[in-house]
Amino acid sequence: MQIKTLLDEAIDAWSDARQGVIAEARNIPPIAFGYRPAKECHHAQIALYARMQGRTPALTRLIEGG
Repeated sequence: MQIKTLLDEAIDAWSDARQGVIAEARNIPPIAFGYRPAKECHHAQIALYARMQGRTPALTRLIEGG
């Protein structure tokens, strides 16, 4: 049994993440890649996306006015 180094594990994790991004990008219709929100909407779009990902309780409270 081969023991992986920390570098090997990091490279494997990066490869898995890269493949996941590629797979998700293939699910997006080509027309959607040209979408750009208006400047005044940009920060709200980022906050909304972060909230939808469920990883930012602070942003969720901010968006919901809490």
